[in-house]
Amino acid sequence: MKILAGPNEGRLWSVASRKAFLTGAFERSRVEAIQRLAMGVEQAWDVGASLGYISLVLADCVGPEGRVTAVEPNRSNLWYLRHHLAWNHITNCSVLAAAITEEPGETRFNPRSSGTGYVARDETTGTYAVPATTFDEMIESSGAEPGFVKIDIDLNYVDCFAQADKLLGYENLIMLVATNCSESIHAKCKRRFEGYDLEVIEPRRCTQGSFHGIESEILVLGPRAKRDAEAIQSFVES
Repeated sequence: MKILAGPNEGRLWSVASRKAFLTGAFERSRVEAIQRLAMGVEQAWDVGASLGYISLVLADCVGPEGRVTAVEPNRSNLWYLRHHLAWNHITNCSVLAAAITEEPGETRFNPRSSGTGYVARDETTGTYAVPATTFDEMIESSGAEPGFVKIDIDLNYVDCFAQADKLLGYENLIMLVATNCSESIHAKCKRRFEGYDLEVIEPRRCTQGSFHGIESEILVLGPRAKRDAEAIQSFVES
């Protein structure tokens, strides 16, 4: 079925997913802010790509000569992600079926009923094994410098910035980090990004659909990153 409105209007999408995707209402203001922030970059990463809605947006932002890497470890989500890219003939986005962790190798993953999931520490809580990588390993293996990175993973269970010195050293970096887990994790991330320009949505209680908990986000801007005042304002108000 075709998406009815929003940045992905006219694109094909599975009817088995949430209605908000098909109507174009899914996180509308946030997605539009992402679209403006990432427009024109050559390389973009969608970390925690889920079903691929934002990956489709980023594929437009980087253009036919650019490249998107969609990172997703959840097996169910991977099926939808790959099909959404294929149905829409997206050729400038590659899928990395892995989890971002503290060390490369292999880790356990729990898909959880919400459809997001988290990196588990042992076989007791981890449903299946998945490849593991780090941000710095991604840079080393690709040789590419990402201009925009969206991170939407459960930071309660993994410190994805343990090996991210190369990533955080890019002066043109624009990075959007969802810290929807706890106020302490949010505060830890803010400390980790000291020295960068930050725009912050402070933790707030949110009940929306199946989501019940803390909602917060940090926009990280490198010293030479482009500043789109309207996009930043849109992010803050999202």
